Amino acid sequence: MPVEAQIVPTKPVQTEIIQEAPLGVFLTQLGDFDVQKKSFSATFWLWTQTGNAEKSILDSIEFPNAVTVKVSDNITNPTATGKWLQRKVIGTFRHNWDMRNFPFDSQKLIILAEESDRDLSKLRYVPDQKNSSIDEDIKIDGWAIKRYSIEPLVKKYRSNFGDPSLPSGSSSEYTSMQLKIELQRNDLNGFFKLTAGAFAAAGLALVSYLLHADSAATLGPRLGLLAGSMFAVVISLRSASNELGAMAYLTLVDCVHLGVMFYILAAAATEIYILYDLQKHNNAIASKKIGIRAAIFSTLVFFTFVGVLIWGAIHHS
Repeated sequence: MPVEAQIVPTKPVQTEIIQEAPLGVFLTQLGDFDVQKKSFSATFWLWTQTGNAEKSILDSIEFPNAVTVKVSDNITNPTATGKWLQRKVIGTFRHNWDMRNFPFDSQKLIILAEESDRDLSKLRYVPDQKNSSIDEDIKIDGWAIKRYSIEPLVKKYRSNFGDPSLPSGSSSEYTSMQLKIELQRNDLNGFFKLTAGAFAAAGLALVSYLLHADSAATLGPRLGLLAGSMFAVVISLRSASNELGAMAYLTLVDCVHLGVMFYILAAAATEIYILYDLQKHNNAIASKKIGIRAAIFSTLVFFTFVGVLIWGAIHHS
């Protein structure tokens, strides 16, 4: 007798639904810019909405680029569909200040918020674009806020942190969001303060060209003036470096100081050549003409160099 096949009903595959959680931010304070410590401070409100049975994402949120964070004013308001939750965050955040084009630089300050509990297969942030903003009363001396934005991101880690729901040895992904504030510096006073000593040294070097030289004895004071100018520009460079912080690159201010140094060296080389010419030909008039030509040429090159540096910094920013 034929055996009747038995049909065993199969259970439907349970697929976990990814929770999409709204997340909004309103920035109320921004400041305490510290180039040396590579940081800035910010105060802002975060909010989200959840169903009655859902876990609040504000309880598992972290700030990866924060130095210190203080959370206060936890507010929960019931709604027709669940809960509306708000939280105030006060923190200090890391920022690698790029001072190459100071004082014509722009900076992009970023605050990162990331889920620390559920991975991307369970939770995804949806930025509340319409309601997120920054306080129009925020005023920062020396800076103008160009624009701001909130953007969803995905952070991938080369570890699953031992999560048994993920394959052993696999990576993991977590939802995150960034608040980006773009700033443009609008104050040039700092540049003039940091380069005043350098330009003063360049002025002394120019004066050395104008001193009367009719014998080898008169060249001593001129070389002494140049030595003093070089010392002044070195001190000015060290002061500027301390002010802007130790950088692994040359800034506009550094390049201006280096330009002044080469200008002074060119003046010193001219004086040495004049001394040689006087000893060889004993012609003070011809030596004076050499000095005037060298002064005009080196000064034009110096100011052209500085102009190109400033033009490049303005257009790069």
